[in-house]
Amino acid sequence: MTTVDGEFRPRDSWMPAIAMLTVALLGVAALLNGVGPVGVMSGAQSGNGHYVALPALAPEEQVVFAGVDHAIERLHLTDAGRPEQFEAYENLLLAVTESLPANPDEAALARVRELLDSSLPPPAARDVAGVLPSFLAYRRAEASLLELTPGAPRTAEGAYLHLQLQDALRRTVLGEDLTTKLYGASYRMIDTHLVRQMLMEREDLGEDEKRRLIREQMEALSVGQNTGDSG
Repeated sequence: MTTVDGEFRPRDSWMPAIAMLTVALLGVAALLNGVGPVGVMSGAQSGNGHYVALPALAPEEQVVFAGVDHAIERLHLTDAGRPEQFEAYENLLLAVTESLPANPDEAALARVRELLDSSLPPPAARDVAGVLPSFLAYRRAEASLLELTPGAPRTAEGAYLHLQLQDALRRTVLGEDLTTKLYGASYRMIDTHLVRQMLMEREDLGEDEKRRLIREQMEALSVGQNTGDSG
């Protein structure tokens, strides 16, 4: 600023900058210390201003939800808020299982339901939350089955036997309806492939006989699918 005689006074030109710096420092203090009942420099107290003290979650309550978020992003939902096929939920259920402790308590399950409610449309959130307890029980039982039969089956017959044991386990733990909705399509596809492979590996059958048996198998499968669809 200059006076009448042209003298420059730098002290006056710094006043607005000093005022802005003071406001900025007060803002930083508020962010670091919270807003107390007296002013920003007083001790932070929960419930005053923007300061909120959140209780720490116990280990069994902590849920790593990133994998579930990725599964939800890959879940294609219709306008009704559900996937076209119920089996599309399997990847999401697997991701939820991986996000939980080995033996989750009710607090952890409640946290997962809360996260699902905030991430999915209500119909899909209800579907997943409704089958989650049974699915967790099935996964624990399946882990026990794998411990009893370590290693991948080395033959088509071995793989077929493992598939039948797995299907029986699912129907026992999940129930007939949920097993069919979640695994029906994949079971039919794998079953068909393994039966055809076993037939092709048989040395006591000629090529024409193998083709005939495979054709009969495909026709029986088609009839079974049509019967299931009509029911």
